[in-house]
Amino acid sequence: MDRRLATLLETRGLSPQGALRPLGGGDMAAVYWLETDQGAVVAKQDDAQRLAGEADGLRALREAGSSLRVPEVLALGDGWLVLEALVSGSRSPRFASALGEALLAAGRPSEAGKAFTMAIHAAEAGGKDRRDDLVPALLGMARSRAAQLRGAEALALAERALGAVEERVGPAHPQCGAIRVLIADLLTSQQRLAEAERIYRDEIRARQERLPSGTPALEFLKLALAEMLASQGRSVEA
Repeated sequence: MDRRLATLLETRGLSPQGALRPLGGGDMAAVYWLETDQGAVVAKQDDAQRLAGEADGLRALREAGSSLRVPEVLALGDGWLVLEALVSGSRSPRFASALGEALLAAGRPSEAGKAFTMAIHAAEAGGKDRRDDLVPALLGMARSRAAQLRGAEALALAERALGAVEERVGPAHPQCGAIRVLIADLLTSQQRLAEAERIYRDEIRARQERLPSGTPALEFLKLALAEMLASQGRSVEA
């Protein structure tokens, strides 16, 4: 066991009863199930800043008396987050994502982010059986971060979602294309226009190969590219 995790568990008075059991696949952060003398916990290893944000979101949900079953944050530090292990109901990640979408639609992105945090945690803790629930939660969180003008975080979440879908169904799948367009939109908002243009053009070519001319999904993308080019004074190209 990682020494830093062992020390963190010790400070919380938790004694491991066995080895870490990995949850999920390569598209997820490192998440483990661990039995302790005080019951099972979920241990997550990731970037310290992201873990701190997740912990804050979970604490806020618990303090708000959310109707969701929210795990208690047991310990945080040295790149590890230790949470109470919940045996979630089959709808838990989807319900949390649906709540996040409703809050986002109501113009409450900060609260939406807390719900999406819960959805991501539930999907990761569910392992491979919850892989299909992870991507919507990541994309919802990306949009909530974008709405809060936290573009770098939004982009990282969208790229993580893209990696998960590409691993599962391949890069040519239409769902990957939809996520790439979101990534291009996020890049545009950060003025990373050359990168966004490349994605728009690649996706337009891909859609032209499989969709009839005039299809709304294709025309919308052409319009997005034209608007971006016009904003750079490249009206002739647009």
